[in-house]
Amino acid sequence: MNKILIIATACCIALIGCGKEKSTKGQENNKQENKQNSTWAISHAVTKVDYKVLHDYFVVNTIEDSSVISVVIDTKEKFDNYFTVGRTMNSTGEFTPIDFSKSFVIAIIGPVSDKATNISAISLKDRDAHLEFIYSIESEKEPRSFSIHPFIGIVVDKNHYKDVKFIME
Repeated sequence: MNKILIIATACCIALIGCGKEKSTKGQENNKQENKQNSTWAISHAVTKVDYKVLHDYFVVNTIEDSSVISVVIDTKEKFDNYFTVGRTMNSTGEFTPIDFSKSFVIAIIGPVSDKATNISAISLKDRDAHLEFIYSIESEKEPRSFSIHPFIGIVVDKNHYKDVKFIME
């Protein structure tokens, strides 16, 4: 009986020792996973990107669209295919200058509408592999006696140039 008691005690001690070893290994694995996750979070940090909103431009009359167009423009020639300088009654008389050697343009162009339509930039974020441009479109229900070609264009430093993911909020 004493032999059985001694063997049972030895087995219990061995099992307890193994359990602690597994627990310690599990904690080390968790610590290692947490380090990897925090490293991933640091290397995949989302950063806000500064931009300037285009002012005193119009969409050229040759753009015919029945849905929203999203475009990234990196040359003056391509820009001129979409936009032209235009002053409005609310204009300060100064259009937003664009130096395509240092900047590029991200634009959302809505379809021609007889309703008051506002396209707004909400945010531009760098997500390492791409930029994320979040925007909103709001239209009134009542038609007006004239049509507009709504758009938003933003000028971004060329240091941030990469693919853009457009997200309507």
